[in-house]
This record gives sequence, C-alpha cells and structure tokens, in this order.
Amino acid sequence: MKLLAWGANTYGQLGVGYKSELCAEPVEVTAPTIEPKLLTRLCGGGGHTLILDKNGNIYSCGWNNKGQLGQSLEEQAASFEHIAALSGHHIIDISCGWETSFALTRDGKLFGWGSNVYGQLSLPRDQVTFSASPLQLTDHKVKQLSSGLRHTAVVTDQGDVFVCGSGRKGQLGIVHHGQPLKESYTLQHVPGLPQIKMVACGQHHTVALSVCGKIFVWGDNKFGQLGFDPLLHHNFAYPIQLDCSERESLPQECLLSCGWTHTVLRTGGGKIVNWGRNNYGQLGCAEKQRLESWKPTFLNDVPSTKQIAVGSEHNVALSENGEVLCWGWNEHGSCATGADVDVKSPRKVENAQKAALIGTGGAHSFAVVMTVRRRGNF
Repeated sequence: MKLLAWGANTYGQLGVGYKSELCAEPVEVTAPTIEPKLLTRLCGGGGHTLILDKNGNIYSCGWNNKGQLGQSLEEQAASFEHIAALSGHHIIDISCGWETSFALTRDGKLFGWGSNVYGQLSLPRDQVTFSASPLQLTDHKVKQLSSGLRHTAVVTDQGDVFVCGSGRKGQLGIVHHGQPLKESYTLQHVPGLPQIKMVACGQHHTVALSVCGKIFVWGDNKFGQLGFDPLLHHNFAYPIQLDCSERESLPQECLLSCGWTHTVLRTGGGKIVNWGRNNYGQLGCAEKQRLESWKPTFLNDVPSTKQIAVGSEHNVALSENGEVLCWGWNEHGSCATGADVDVKSPRKVENAQKAALIGTGGAHSFAVVMTVRRRGNF
C-alpha cells in the first residue's frame, strides 16, 4: 500500500520531504518508519499534519511555530517524525486545530500540545502560551474530541460535552450573565444537552450528535452552517436542536464533520448531507443551485461512501468501491485536479483509486491506496 498526499505544502505538511506552495496531483509519501497499511487516521491543521497507526504511534510534520508537532522546536519539518513523548501511551484518535494537536488514548486520557493563546489546551494562558510537549489536559475519561480554529470540544464516557478556548461567536455553547462565554482556559461543561455521541468543531461553530440521533448546534451561523436561515438567526450562544420537521429529514445514525463554515453528515448508509457556505463549491454544487444553502440537503452526485473527510473549505470522500472524490476550494491543489480552479461538484481523483483511508488538513489531503500491479508485472 502507498500513502499519497496533495494540496498545500507551504510548511512541509504533506510530509514528502520538501516544501511547495501547492501540489496539485497526488505524490507518494515515503517514510522509513511508517507502514501505510497500518495507518488508521490522517488529519491536519492550518499547516501541520498528524498520522496515527494501529499500534498507537503518532507521527507529525509541517508547521511548528507553536510546537504543534509535539517534538523539537524546529520551525518546520518536511518529513514525518515519530512523537516519542507519547511512546508510553496507546493512542486511538487524533485531532488538529489551526496550531494545536490532540491525542486520545485507549484508556480515555486526553493529551494536547501547540498553541494555547485562546485557552484551546484548557490551560491558563498566563502559565502556558504554547507547549511543544504533549500535556495531559483533564482527569475526565474522554471518548471523542474535535478541535476548531481556536476552540476544543470533548465528549466524556458519560456522554457529557466539555469545551474550552475562544467563544466570541458563541461556539462554546455557554452563557454567563446573558452573554456568550468569550474564552475559557479550563474545560467547562455545556449544559442543556442529552447524552452525546460525538461533536464536531468548525471555525466558529460546534455541532453535536446525541446517542438517540438528535443534532444540536451552536455558535456562528453567518453562512447557515448551523442549519438555520442566517437572515433570521446570526448565531446561537447555547445548544439548539436542529429541527428537521419542515425540511428534508435527516437520518438517525450519522457521523459529523465540520469545515470552517459548512457542516457535513455521513449517514449510516453512506449518504452525504451538507449545509452552510458554498462560495467555493464546498457543498458539491454551484452556488446558484443551492440558493438556500443553509438547509440540510442530500448530496446526490457522490456514490455511497465509506468515509468523509472535511478540510477548511474542501471535502474528500471515499466511496464503497475505493474511489476517492474531492470538491470545494482548490487554490492550493487540495482537490488533486492538476490545477488550482475550485471544484463545484465531486470529482474522482484519478491517481488515488483502490483507497482504504482518507484524511484532510486545512488545505491538504491524504489517501492510503492499494499498490496495483500492472498486467505482466510479477
């Protein structure tokens, strides 16, 4: 199997050993200590990348201005390196904010490193502005997490949601004295939610899915990313249930993902539902085709999917037959078309077929693909 990467590579976040403004077609990532067939998670932030294997090892590359690589204080690293500080822990999940990184162990411990300027590591800013070393962040047993531009949300094993970081657009979902909590340097409980299965963070918004299939949203709604008409609702400072009774109903079982200003659901049956901003085609169609882009709508131009990965303003999908499809913002080649023109509908990545795993960063993408032998080669 091979690990392929494409898109923005300004800081070496593709891990291919060099830096470039864009990489518009898939390039193979070669790292002596990484076996692509063992990889389970690929994710990135504004200019850095984390990858995780099934043995619980994390590797990082790219931008390191705030220590988000979890290792040396070199400004940038163009190749993947193992995060040795976490070697004593079996990691099962990872997440990236703009300049932050997080790791979740199989026994529920949460580690974070990188920028803490807005409290996104849940640490006092006057004591820790950034950390190049992974720090354990909470005593709560965590089962799932997500990080946005400057805020973080976690779900505990009891189904409670805790948040920290910037909340100036209401993305923390907590109101104090009638006003949104603007910042929090500790993980604080979000009230008013039932038992939650998972959360997803966008640039300034947060979405949660309950164990019984209900969807709750809060934060900025300037572009309809919360699923409500932005002309009527600019934001919500606390969780609001997304009522689908008067619109195309959403499935009960799904997985959530957020871009900066759009939201994506993958149903249990592999269908895609999305809503929010569509200026780059991130909803999989031209703007004129989704005049009310705030309404959750099924994306019909993509086959049944096994995975969906959402960047800041682009998307990568893995179909049931192993095809990789991309759409949305393509200025840095994040849709792998060979050009930098935005992609308004899902388009197959020709050189990344027979894929088993996909991932995205802010403007870069990854896929693990099968090595296909050509006829006559043995």
